[in-house]
Amino acid sequence: MKTRIITVISTLAICLGTASCSIGNGQAEGKALGLYNDLLKKVISGEEMFSDAGEGYEYKDAKEPGYALYDIDKDGMDELFITPDIGEEWHTYSVYYIKDDNVIRARALNGYIPDKDCWTYSFDFFVEGYTYKGDGDFARIWELDYPWVDGYEVNTINYEGQEPREIKDEELKELLSGHITEPEDLVWMPIRQDTDLRKDAINH
Repeated sequence: MKTRIITVISTLAICLGTASCSIGNGQAEGKALGLYNDLLKKVISGEEMFSDAGEGYEYKDAKEPGYALYDIDKDGMDELFITPDIGEEWHTYSVYYIKDDNVIRARALNGYIPDKDCWTYSFDFFVEGYTYKGDGDFARIWELDYPWVDGYEVNTINYEGQEPREIKDEELKELLSGHITEPEDLVWMPIRQDTDLRKDAINH
């Protein structure tokens, strides 16, 4: 009988703990959506600018602005992506995260390599590869320079902590194999004057 009572109590504790976690996660998610929605309002008002290939401009100048919520490191908390043109195949997007109830811009990106879980940013004649370590930390793991940049006459790869070296065509092809703009399960939503991220989350 004693064993049975202990089992019942343990089961109830697990159930209550699960419910508590569920409520807590729901509250955290709701708070995050509110903070991200405040940022979108700043984007729409022009207080927060878009970044695209080295340029910055306001919402009114964006061609087809959009946002996406995506959990990069699968920790249960989405990061916010915004872009000035979701219709452009190779568009640049800025990634934001939340720390201490503040929305912070991590960095701009415009590519992803699924097999390597590697994010990339390219501009002019270089490409940088990053790995995401959480809390907005995109750690650079390599930089690729094409010919006629910085005096190099060959494709050059520079892994963090190593000296730059030539990268042959086959290695270059393998490095960038499968390169796409963003993960296939990242879904863009348009940013309009009346956009409310919280309502969009409920409807989708």
